[in-house]
Amino acid sequence: MRVFRRLATRRFCLAASWPGALLLASACSSNAPSGPEPVSATTTTTTTITLRPTMTIDSLVPSPGNEVSVGSCGFFTPPTCTTSWRGTFTVIYDTTVPQPVFRVSFLDSGGRQCLYDSPTDSKPLTANQPKTYTTSHLTFVTVNPLNGPYVCGSPVNTTSIRLQLFDRSVNGPLLMENLVSAAYRWNP
Repeated sequence: MRVFRRLATRRFCLAASWPGALLLASACSSNAPSGPEPVSATTTTTTTITLRPTMTIDSLVPSPGNEVSVGSCGFFTPPTCTTSWRGTFTVIYDTTVPQPVFRVSFLDSGGRQCLYDSPTDSKPLTANQPKTYTTSHLTFVTVNPLNGPYVCGSPVNTTSIRLQLFDRSVNGPLLMENLVSAAYRWNP
């Protein structure tokens, strides 16, 4: 029985050392992984977003498609202006404009300017900052500046609104223009 115990103990030692040797051999092998993969340096990309110049219509009262009563405005017949319409616009430009001039024009189907306004504002248009313009006093384009007939006929039918931005400080170049489809009928 003693012989059997020694043999059994040796088998156990041999059995216990076999997985250890295998583990040691695989750890020293050149194909075995040596630990976590090294982390590569991360590259960061910086993207600069540049705002595009924009002119947007915030509100038109009355809305397009409506008839606008001209009413009495000024001393001339036919009236050369109207206060029956109101528009609010937002302008963003990518550089500072020291003396901005914003113009709203109403065009007929032939592209003729029928009514217009240039709301006054002596403050600069700061680069990439929205600036709001409001207009409610439109001037009719007439054949005679004082009291001639309307260039676009009577009643005046317009089909689009043209928004323009000029810089008064540099001989008034046109900086931006936007044409929007919006029909109105102007009744004197």
